[in-house]
Amino acid sequence: MGKRKKLEIVFHVGPHKTATTSFQSFLSVNTATLLDKGNLVPKWGTSGHHQLPWAILGFNSNLLGALNVPADYLIKSMLIQARAFSSHRIILSSEDFSLLSIANWIKIKNSIRVNGKKHFKVKTKCVYTVRSTNELQKSMYLELLKHGYSKSVVDSNSEIWWHIQKVKWRLRFLPFASKVEIAYNAQNHVNLLASVIFNDVTIEELIPPPARENESIITPTVLEETRKVNQLLELDYPKAIFHWPRSFSMDSYIKLQEKHRQIISNNRTKG
Repeated sequence: MGKRKKLEIVFHVGPHKTATTSFQSFLSVNTATLLDKGNLVPKWGTSGHHQLPWAILGFNSNLLGALNVPADYLIKSMLIQARAFSSHRIILSSEDFSLLSIANWIKIKNSIRVNGKKHFKVKTKCVYTVRSTNELQKSMYLELLKHGYSKSVVDSNSEIWWHIQKVKWRLRFLPFASKVEIAYNAQNHVNLLASVIFNDVTIEELIPPPARENESIITPTVLEETRKVNQLLELDYPKAIFHWPRSFSMDSYIKLQEKHRQIISNNRTKG
């Protein structure tokens, strides 16, 4: 066996509503520049790396517009790419990593160890953002409105608050020896994340993320379309997302997202 190369694998785990989509767009437009510096951003068919947490949780990645393959396959492919490009760092970003349990993370780390031990000395690192509960409540409420949520801010506060606490609890017990916690910065969060993850690339060398449309604008048409989808599902969308604390299930949330996307896809095909 030859000398094994040092490889750092960075998991950017979000969570949701902390500029994750902007950061993933930033990684996507800078893939070539980062690769030249030894930083591999795997290309799996979407801007983020949602297929890995989805594969671990047993959900169908076809709904993301990507191949539905086992987690082990994804891990093997990124390690092969890292060896081919002589990369010293792999960056994976998905807010859905924040939904994984300790047992899920152990599966990922065991797969990395088994598939990478011949060629790499692997170190894993986790980067996540902490945003105030008050800000998250506002942001998540607007997100829910886009999916047909009809409760008032006052009526939804306790449900959303419990959801946020559940995610924060998961982040607190992430099984990583190296964890980096970043305070949310609305004006400059993408650059802040980049400066923490990359120590060999300056921000000036990289392209800013593409501007995003204002997603907080929820039109009557969007509301009507999403409510029709919810009626077809015969489900109360908000209740399926936010159960009372003792019965809360993130798996229910993801399964509902799957059904939602599938119905939208079917309707587009029929149209």
